[in-house]
Amino acid sequence: MKRFVVFGVIMFLLVSGSAWAADAVSISKYYFQDLGLKVVKIDWTDSPNAALSATDSDIDKFMRGWSVYKAETAPGTAAAQPDDDYDVVLNQTAFGVTIDIMGGELQNRDETTHERAFPLVDASYAPVQIVSGLTLVVTGQTNAAGTGTVVLYLYEY
Repeated sequence: MKRFVVFGVIMFLLVSGSAWAADAVSISKYYFQDLGLKVVKIDWTDSPNAALSATDSDIDKFMRGWSVYKAETAPGTAAAQPDDDYDVVLNQTAFGVTIDIMGGELQNRDETTHERAFPLVDASYAPVQIVSGLTLVVTGQTNAAGTGTVVLYLYEY
């Protein structure tokens, strides 16, 4: 079953302490039980010169115990196109440690091309198990109407 959640909440960026209002995230969840596959689609809109940071506790339950083995990014088009080399980070905080589950592999995304990446753990590509909530952070884009999509593919390992 697909569930659509839209966030319109002003959030505070922990690093800078600044606030912004034009950011939005919508999340769609898909469970292909016969394939043992879960897919999470995150659509984002980012205001200029700000970082987008969003969490969803309901999605935490959906993903917990499953492993992310691949992520895909798709930029918006035309006026909704983000800046070239925008960055996406998916942070997981567990037991007091925060890590980018993709190991930096979603950095420098192209503004026109759909791209695929695999989690980098130390020097190897490997699935990363989700044990706590994820935080999406999009930076390096200044287009007031910049949008994009991040799609996560999860298997139960």
